[in-house]
Amino acid sequence: MKDFRAATATFTTALKRAQEAGDRPLVIHARLYRGEAYFRDNRLDESAQDFKAAATDAATMGEREEEWKAEFGLARIALRKNDRLRGTELLKHSVTLIESLRSNMTNSSLRSAFLADKHDVYDLLIENSTNASEMFTYMEQSRARTLTDRIRQSHLASLEDAARELPDDTALVEYWMGDTSFAILWIFHGRSGILRRDLSPEERRTMIGIPALLADAKRTDWIDALGPSARKLLAGIPPLQDPLVKRLIIVPDRFLSALPFEALPFLSGLLIDRFTVSYLPASGILAANSTRKRAIRWFWQSSLEAFADPAPSDSRNPEPVNSQEFSRLPEAAREIGGIAESIGGRAALYSGASAVKARLLRHRDAPLLHFATHAFADLDNPDLSYILLAPSSSAQRYDYLFLKEVGDLPLKNVGLVTLSACQTGIGKDVPGEGIESFTRSFLAAGVPSVVTSLWAVPDRATSELMIRFYSRLAKGESVADALRGAKLEFIHSKTTAAHPSNWAAFVLTGDGRAQVPYVIGRKWLLLPIALLLLTVFAFRRRGGKAPPYPVSHRRATPGFGLRKSK
Repeated sequence: MKDFRAATATFTTALKRAQEAGDRPLVIHARLYRGEAYFRDNRLDESAQDFKAAATDAATMGEREEEWKAEFGLARIALRKNDRLRGTELLKHSVTLIESLRSNMTNSSLRSAFLADKHDVYDLLIENSTNASEMFTYMEQSRARTLTDRIRQSHLASLEDAARELPDDTALVEYWMGDTSFAILWIFHGRSGILRRDLSPEERRTMIGIPALLADAKRTDWIDALGPSARKLLAGIPPLQDPLVKRLIIVPDRFLSALPFEALPFLSGLLIDRFTVSYLPASGILAANSTRKRAIRWFWQSSLEAFADPAPSDSRNPEPVNSQEFSRLPEAAREIGGIAESIGGRAALYSGASAVKARLLRHRDAPLLHFATHAFADLDNPDLSYILLAPSSSAQRYDYLFLKEVGDLPLKNVGLVTLSACQTGIGKDVPGEGIESFTRSFLAAGVPSVVTSLWAVPDRATSELMIRFYSRLAKGESVADALRGAKLEFIHSKTTAAHPSNWAAFVLTGDGRAQVPYVIGRKWLLLPIALLLLTVFAFRRRGGKAPPYPVSHRRATPGFGLRKSK
């Protein structure tokens, strides 16, 4: 209750009792708690005495958990006394102890929550860091750790590693958000740097409210309203001023993960007018997203699997999750049909009553998986977030693909998952991990590129956006370029579709340079057959006579019919 005097008196009593009982672990804990109470009461010298004693005893007993807590307390005291050198040394040692503890953990479920009460150590170190390379490392250690472990199965990338992974036309911009300030770390053309900016409570509230502002189709003043936040987040970043940079990879932090940067005003237009934008939960995933050559598939091979507009049964049995009634999506079936027509090849399209979960659990060879359905994001318990599907029996009203089940899906051959549904990219913000959403789940399951939404999206506009997106993919554009192109068509339409409520919600996370396979259609198989028939026809018209001289002895006319070697 912020009565620090009463707290220190109580912890003093607890310390005496622990000393009398000879219980050294409890003595350490009592000193840690009393040291914290002294610190919050600004009694720094008394606080330092308790933290020093706790650190010494913890180190002697090999209790690294208590040791890092004590050193974190000493670091905060040093920083409050403006001794930044000593403070950062203590913070670095605290991080070393924390990383040692984490490396010895084998249970992945424990690892996912491990940094929840330790995130402040990394934040304070990032806030006081002046070296871009060190800052990059600490930023990477404090976000998406479980996801990075699953995808890379190796040590986190250094700033130099990240710089090597970036193509010449691409810049990486990584954000760190503190309570009263934030930092921007940029990398491009082998160079890097840090920008630091103050963040007032009002500026913070405005940034948090950006998604709601963009989703409101009635807000015609959205460009002017976004101006101050855009300048705060984008102004003065060197790669954004370089004409050679065409692509941005943005690594957002905390509430920025719900913000579509491409909708921010930039120069005389929007950021999307100048750059192709994609996102990553952590820079360490860059190496896992090395783009390969465009694959080729024949028209008889599977290219797309899609689920749309699940129809409910007549059952009125209680549902296992929020038993709301979902509206039908009349445009969804048209959406997946238009997508299949653009992509070519064999498409498995399941809509209405056929959009059942059992089909989703089967082995698939199709590189594209598309959902045009409803979704629900549980911000308190991410495991209960779900994508709506049709019931597999009359005993159910609906069926659900829960977020926690994504890892069990057969997704080995899938290169792109598109969740054309509401709020599939939002979720609970877990310290040290980031936003627990379907974006994160599909990436963790091995899908290199995932398109998700940041708010509730309109049925008709979403259908049209997706058809245009896949049409561009079929023409060979990369995933990021195709999504940008579809959005720009909306923006330049000079209709109500130009409002960001219709296009800005969908963002690409993962490999933006990936391309969908090129499907060799039936016409390409018919062409050589037609040529063969023409040759036979021409031969027969000549009476079936052989050429007057061997083909191998023909001389080419200079300048005609000669193929230059490459």
